[in-house]
Amino acid sequence: MSVLLDQDRARKAYTSVAGVPRKDFDDYRIAVNAFGAQVIRLGLCAAIAWLQRAKTDGADLFLQHLNEANLRGLDAIQQNRGPAVPFASKVQAADAANYMIATRDTLALVVWFRRALQASRTGAAEVAVR
Repeated sequence: MSVLLDQDRARKAYTSVAGVPRKDFDDYRIAVNAFGAQVIRLGLCAAIAWLQRAKTDGADLFLQHLNEANLRGLDAIQQNRGPAVPFASKVQAADAANYMIATRDTLALVVWFRRALQASRTGAAEVAVR
């Protein structure tokens, strides 16, 4: 059975949120909850810069989780540049078409991160990851 793209996004989000250290959880939650609006308002590159300026461990961890998500539009850039390319560099290197695809995929992924955060407050996140 094949895994749907949304199932893959959900798995990534729930697994990532479950691994957030308790001390970074509040900053992580703020970063995730504000990031989607920043992408819509400013664009993906500017939203990434906003996260980088936050300089919190939670925001840095969220950027790392976005980088690990292998978003469509950025996967070719990853293969051409090596395994440890920062998320911002991949987005900046994308052409216009791939930038739009990456923006849409990022927004779809952020929705799952927000759901995972909401579930983690109720204790359902640990059950959902299993």
